[in-house]
Amino acid sequence: MIIKVKNKQTILFFVLLLLSAACIDESDCSYETQREVKFLFVNASTLQTDTLKVDSVVIVGSDSAYFSNATVSRMSLPVNTVTKETSYFFNLIDGEIDFNIILGYDIMPRVLSEECGVEAEIKQLYVVSHDVDSVIVVSNTFNEEVETNVKVYR
Repeated sequence: MIIKVKNKQTILFFVLLLLSAACIDESDCSYETQREVKFLFVNASTLQTDTLKVDSVVIVGSDSAYFSNATVSRMSLPVNTVTKETSYFFNLIDGEIDFNIILGYDIMPRVLSEECGVEAEIKQLYVVSHDVDSVIVVSNTFNEEVETNVKVYR
């Protein structure tokens, strides 16, 4: 039985649809672990949200500076998944006092699949040292739903 199609564009559409489906990569390598610490800055005297005038944030072991000339009360910064701690140096402007925070964590390898390999899952965040009033870990969970991992009181 032969079916006649009057519209050549319909045939072309279905042929292209079949060809594009054949090119789709079947492996779905989505990594669940966020590799960023979410900071919230708090004024130690008033316990209200604090605003920082940041020249830059330098992460030891990274060749990049973050938040160049920004005014922020929150920020997300990456962790170094090669070592078990990351040192953040906050270089501030307008005469504010620069400070340093070192955070530690456990890195747990988690096999996703044979095609996708291993993911470095970050767990058990803790404060190693700091030179501000106080630094408190409020959430050890690293995912998009978490608003704040660390509160920095200064």
